[in-house]
Amino acid sequence: MPTFYAMKAKEYADRFNSNPSPEALIQIGIDFDKETAALVKARGVKHDSAFKAILNEMDLKWQAFAKRTDGVVKPDGYRIIMRKLHPTTAEFAWPSK
Repeated sequence: MPTFYAMKAKEYADRFNSNPSPEALIQIGIDFDKETAALVKARGVKHDSAFKAILNEMDLKWQAFAKRTDGVVKPDGYRIIMRKLHPTTAEFAWPSK
């Protein structure tokens, strides 16, 4: 199985800004989800606190990515993606008020 390459926020932004389309953003969202899973596996996460730390790390990365798109991408996009794909996980990381 090939190793997943984790991109920096700047690399995601460069990729999006070269093709600012809904399709590109969807693919980046999928890649963020894959990167999250790869980090969980690579770090051998066994405790909730470690899992939550990865989710927060990825959320911050998304915010850094969004900041480099001149407001085109929402800074809370990672949380939106997680709520759609993994609602239980998202509720664990960012409980509804």
